[in-house]
Amino acid sequence: IRELRMDYKETRDLGVKRSLFYVLLGVKMPAVLVETSFLSNPNEHALLGKEQYIQAIANGIAHGVRGFIRTGFPLSRE
Repeated sequence: IRELRMDYKETRDLGVKRSLFYVLLGVKMPAVLVETSFLSNPNEHALLGKEQYIQAIANGIAHGVRGFIRTGFPLSRE
């Protein structure tokens, strides 16, 4: 969100939700599901066609993953 808000002030933070997502069941590695924009939202739909917006999303995700790794957060070994 921080990365996007630098250039896209209207970006809203819908928070972090924890749940068992069907697409992640059975994954044998750390995994995260990231929802970045809604195709049903005309403004976000248009932004998804812009390389600068997509790059800002990718940079934000990479920054978040690096921060998570730096914290040394223990990964479960289920």
